[in-house]
Amino acid sequence: MKIVLSNVAVGGTVVIQPGSPAAIQALVPGIFTVAGADTAIFNVGTSTANVLGTVFEIDTSAITLGAGATIDVTIPYDPTLLPPNFNEANVKFFHWTGTAWQDVTLTVDTANNTITGRLTSLSPVVAGYTSVAPAGGGAVGGGGGGTTGGGTGVDLTPTYPDSYFVSNPLAKIQVQGTAFIGSSGQAVAAARTGGQIDIQATFKNYQQSSQNYAIIIQVIDKDGFTADVGWVTGTLASGETTNAARSWVAGDEGNYTVRIFVWDGISQTPTALSIVNDKTLTVVA
Repeated sequence: MKIVLSNVAVGGTVVIQPGSPAAIQALVPGIFTVAGADTAIFNVGTSTANVLGTVFEIDTSAITLGAGATIDVTIPYDPTLLPPNFNEANVKFFHWTGTAWQDVTLTVDTANNTITGRLTSLSPVVAGYTSVAPAGGGAVGGGGGGTTGGGTGVDLTPTYPDSYFVSNPLAKIQVQGTAFIGSSGQAVAAARTGGQIDIQATFKNYQQSSQNYAIIIQVIDKDGFTADVGWVTGTLASGETTNAARSWVAGDEGNYTVRIFVWDGISQTPTALSIVNDKTLTVVA
């Protein structure tokens, strides 16, 4: 690993803490969508990213940098974690800003399996690769009083063998992203009382086999009562991505929790395929 700092005003010690995705997830909850001992999945904008080795936490707080200073960090990546026929030149350097992952790639050295990123601040960094989940057309609609499905597509993010899910049973299907869509068709940060809002989610099957699913979207009010619930059922092929949406007329003012479950079906004894995803939706007058 190598760090090059420009315009250092006052010198000091750089602290580097390497860790597994699971260890970093324990320190920074929510930094990854799925985190294991050696692998992890996370979101970068509309893309899904996969970790290619060690995650590094870097601290330069003991150093004072001048105006316009940059920090060039070089870290290794593990080429054995790349999918077949993947072009190593497309490996990326990702930086966690505290709220989201950013691609800050500067150069890739495929001969030495290292990658360099340019930063202006520090927090966890990691090498990885991404693919954008495509938008889709029609899919399978479901029950629950009005839930509808979106389109399907297959992205290039790799799938995992059954052995991976022995220790990661809630990684089989993962929610890639969620959005609240207003009546104008644009994403909104809050809903208005009595206004219609579409709760949309995109999710993907990471297994190397097809999977029956039921995605449940539940809206919970500030008192913990269910204000709305619905679901979509269907089947996803290996590596397939699809969308689901729930249309809801916003209730009284306040903060609501939108809770998304992914199960193998609607039954008395469903099996969870994903972690439960919670998002906050604010309703205003």
